[in-house]
Amino acid sequence: MLLISAAAGAQGLLGRYSEPGVEKVPFITKGNKAVGISGGYRSYSIGGENAEMGDGFAFLTILNIGDGHFDSYSVSPSFSYFVADDLALDFRLEYSGYSLESDLKLDLRSLEFLDDLFGGSANYKIASRYMRKDSWGLSMALKKYQSFFGSKTFAVFGEMRMFGELYNIVSCPIQDVMVIETVETEDGEEEIEIPTGETRHATEKERNNKGYEVGVRLAGGLAVKLRDNSALTVSFPLVGVTYSYSKQHKNDTDNNAHFSKFNLSRDIDFLAIQVGYVRYF
Repeated sequence: MLLISAAAGAQGLLGRYSEPGVEKVPFITKGNKAVGISGGYRSYSIGGENAEMGDGFAFLTILNIGDGHFDSYSVSPSFSYFVADDLALDFRLEYSGYSLESDLKLDLRSLEFLDDLFGGSANYKIASRYMRKDSWGLSMALKKYQSFFGSKTFAVFGEMRMFGELYNIVSCPIQDVMVIETVETEDGEEEIEIPTGETRHATEKERNNKGYEVGVRLAGGLAVKLRDNSALTVSFPLVGVTYSYSKQHKNDTDNNAHFSKFNLSRDIDFLAIQVGYVRYF
């Protein structure tokens, strides 16, 4: 996308710098309005369908996620109004979410003093779990552009964004699907469970978290004008301050729990880069 934008603006690039003697040429002038959209998608896989005990991501060499898959996604339409040259108020609707399936395993093979006790192959499956999160939010930002060395094609920008969101997280165990078969034993017939190789989400043991989050985030980025009335933007988070509250309900125990958290984070994460398209009018 960056190569396409560079090619689109290459012909007029040389003639679009500030004129000699002019101290500043605004990147976007006061009174402009803009609509745009940005989004992101990330996918991670650990292990595989046939992952053995001890394979996958390890924590302190004894706790393993032997098999896991994580997908996250987001989409965000926005509207901006430039209250001054290169200074915009930006309003954004946001939807984001993720889904996660993982197997959590305990691997004690690395603890040599337990070799005699467990025969050197102490591996236990703790749990397999499915989680899904859906989040809806609204935010407002003050965004400041700065022309890149007087260019009308390239600019850097910084933004301070205040946001609020409501979210819902659903999680439940992943269980093996079993069939019951009758076998002959010395004491007569006996029913045993045999795995089919398939799995299911045990929704009767579901946990449901509902909550909200509010805060402020700082971000920076680069804007490239494709034409006089459109631009490509690339931004990444820097720091954030958030407060979150959630309430959990468990269907299997009927227990309720409340959680609250205040967090100051350094959000520099190049995996969280957002690419957006903006249309000015």
